[in-house]
Amino acid sequence: MKRTSHATSAVILSGMLLTAATPSALAEHFDILLTLRNSRGFTESSWDTSPPEEGKNGRPRVQALLGEPLELEWKVRSAYPHGVLKDAGVHIFVEPAGLMDSPAATRERARILETRLTADFLPQHVGRGHIKFRVKKPGNYLVRLQSENTALGQGHEHFSAIDLKVE
Repeated sequence: MKRTSHATSAVILSGMLLTAATPSALAEHFDILLTLRNSRGFTESSWDTSPPEEGKNGRPRVQALLGEPLELEWKVRSAYPHGVLKDAGVHIFVEPAGLMDSPAATRERARILETRLTADFLPQHVGRGHIKFRVKKPGNYLVRLQSENTALGQGHEHFSAIDLKVE
């Protein structure tokens, strides 16, 4: 017989109540948190949806020094309560700002960092990681994590983005 402590049951129950009480949690399928750290501190961005490609919410901005170490931390949680999100993609990149309407090949060539993974996300399961990098050219950059292959008939994907200015 499998035993469950009362403390574990209470945590699970409170999590279920929180989800039930939050309308946006019921309507969405991916919860994203993106954190960019530098010598001055950090900034965070939570999820947004596309379309439109640039999202509906304003992006946080951060300034960094040319060549300084930067650390990008990310967390993606499946908030889809109806089963496994099969072959869900997580795509992370840093590219010069202003390329969202450019052809894909142009954007890919301009990126200074890009990685992606594909996984099956069970309900409430979390993927996370961190990437250390430096920007060697001054300018404005888009730091973005986006879901891929998760629209599930809702007609949108999720992403989180930060504007980075390097001087």
